[in-house]
Amino acid sequence: MIICDSHVHSKFSFDGECSAEMLCSCAVEKGISSITITDHCEVECLHTSETEYGDMRKNIPLSFEASKQAAGEFAGKLDVYTGVEMGQPLSNPELREEILSKGQIDFVLASLHSLDETEDFYYLKYTEDNVKTYLERYFSQLLDISLWDGFDSLAHLTYPIRYMYAQLEKMPDLKPYGEVIDEIFRNLVKNKKALEINVGGCRSAVKAPQPDFDLVKRFRQAGGKYLTFGSDAHNTQALGAYFEKAREIAVKAGFDCYYVYKNHQPVPIML
Repeated sequence: MIICDSHVHSKFSFDGECSAEMLCSCAVEKGISSITITDHCEVECLHTSETEYGDMRKNIPLSFEASKQAAGEFAGKLDVYTGVEMGQPLSNPELREEILSKGQIDFVLASLHSLDETEDFYYLKYTEDNVKTYLERYFSQLLDISLWDGFDSLAHLTYPIRYMYAQLEKMPDLKPYGEVIDEIFRNLVKNKKALEINVGGCRSAVKAPQPDFDLVKRFRQAGGKYLTFGSDAHNTQALGAYFEKAREIAVKAGFDCYYVYKNHQPVPIML
């Protein structure tokens, strides 16, 4: 299949390991058609360098610059797009817009890694009781994000599940959140936004893409047209991996293509 990886982290993400040049060299070796570098911009932490996320006012513009430079260096071998993963994008609109103004961006992923005044879901401790509260708050805030017009694709819809499952060794029941998930999907459809199939879940305890087939099918039934595929790679090993699993889900759900974004315009990639 044609692999266009639209969720890739470089060294300008706090947890990224590789330069843009190294990622691109690996992508060429793997026969990948395009990558979009989407370094972390955790908006509520944007104004300080005193967190583990580093100084994003400095790092994100450097990420934009590095991806543009790589696009020139690898022209004819690999399409390289400039992107960003905006975590908690509604938490500080003024600073968010400041960052988005720092470069010509092809693609914006919207994500929710943490709730108001909590740590990333990765760090939280879960019980069968608090999982329900966390998920209710998560999908409520994700619904608000789905109304924001400044993104192109909604990342890893069921992000907290990977960590809840790892701790509790059982899959949380998402049925109580079905109505709000459907409303999120309706907003994506109405505003012509994409849903990401994030295969990073294949490297987690869940061992599967996120969202799963049932949710991707519901997105399709809601009128969803646009999908993006992302490895969520933070190193070269993960780059472009498990895309066949994303393809299987998309095709089974009734999609015949997924999309890569150039200057915020969706370009179809046939499945």
